[in-house]
Amino acid sequence: DQRIKRQIKQLVIYCKHRTEGCLWQGNVEQAKVHLECSDGCQYEKIMCPKKCGEMVVRQNLREHLLANCFIQWEECKFCKSLLPEGSLNNHIESLCPEYTLSCSNECGSTIKRSEVLDHVTVCPNHVVPCPFKDAGCTVTLQRKKKNSHLEECQLEHLSLAYTNLQHQMTDIHEEMKSSREETQVLKRELENTTQEVALVNSELRRLQDNQMKLTSMLESELRYFINQPHNSVAKTLSIECMRIQLSLFSNPYNVVLCPGFPLVFRMIMFSHFKSSDKIWYSSPFFVQNGYQMCLAVHPNGAQEGKGTHISVYIHLMAGPNDDSRNWPLMFNDTVTVSLVNQNPHSSKTRGMLPSRSPKLNKHSFDSEATNICHSYDEYQFTQQQVLRNIIVSLRRVNKPVGSIGLAFGYIAMFCAHSSIGPAVLLNDSLVFQLKIESVVLM
Repeated sequence: DQRIKRQIKQLVIYCKHRTEGCLWQGNVEQAKVHLECSDGCQYEKIMCPKKCGEMVVRQNLREHLLANCFIQWEECKFCKSLLPEGSLNNHIESLCPEYTLSCSNECGSTIKRSEVLDHVTVCPNHVVPCPFKDAGCTVTLQRKKKNSHLEECQLEHLSLAYTNLQHQMTDIHEEMKSSREETQVLKRELENTTQEVALVNSELRRLQDNQMKLTSMLESELRYFINQPHNSVAKTLSIECMRIQLSLFSNPYNVVLCPGFPLVFRMIMFSHFKSSDKIWYSSPFFVQNGYQMCLAVHPNGAQEGKGTHISVYIHLMAGPNDDSRNWPLMFNDTVTVSLVNQNPHSSKTRGMLPSRSPKLNKHSFDSEATNICHSYDEYQFTQQQVLRNIIVSLRRVNKPVGSIGLAFGYIAMFCAHSSIGPAVLLNDSLVFQLKIESVVLM
């Protein structure tokens, strides 16, 4: 157990030679050091350093070496070291730290061998460089002559110092210039990074808003699906709406409105949007050339259709690839917007279409009123009755400045409120279909 080991190591113990007179006390780890180091326990027995084979109490070692050991040693009279017999002279001449020597610079001083390096720093005869060496003075002289040299060469030293200072100032200016340039580069990089971060954050906010809207639509569609009769057309359409919403939710960049394949959107709470005069927007989608759009619906109508008709139009939206797109937008395909009959077997849905074409606003595109049924096996549709079929030929549209750009293909009188029967407005919801058709330009 580690905790018990730590507690044992921290216990205070006495030296094993306490009965012989040692007063040391400490922890377990310190005891080993106390017994083995050269200035440790004086009552511990150690082997004679001359290797005569005798064990000697540490405090009696000196006496043993001088008098009792049969291997003779000599004592240095300067440092008191004990040396093997015959090595004393070499020790004194080369190694003894207490032996006195004459200064090699012939200044007349006698110094201990251990103090030679310290003496060099103060010796008056030691040769040193001029204090203005870093400024360019190349003179070397004895330390005692330094002051006279400084007095005699004041002008030369000042000139050297001034020149050296100019060089230093030039270097500083160059470094400052380089630092300013580096700062400008870093500033530009920071600005670019800030702009990139802002764009990323904007795109993240846009995606989050889209995901929140899609989540809300999915939840509403799921609640609608649960309340529909089993094997009903309404339930089949609800499955299709959820399939498209799930595709948008999982990867919004992959949902592209391709020629010949429709997207289906359900607008719930029709009466709420109509009474509050609010606009309903579908989930955003992409057309093949990378532009992002959505369907916008005025349940209570707009302009000449205000209060009597449903108004629809296509909205261009800010997309993630707008910077790489061609502007203004030249989109020459046609877009079909249809209201879907949610109960094609109901007799109440027959003969509901007006004979005249819906009135268009000032934008240039064609429209026609039809009453047809479609069957799309790819999307598991049963039958759909088209109440309105809007063919939109787009002209020039500029890049969006904000999140939502220009609206086009506007039909103020898309469908009269009086012509919407219970098979189309089912459970206070409408189903819209978007389809794109390629147009050959002449």
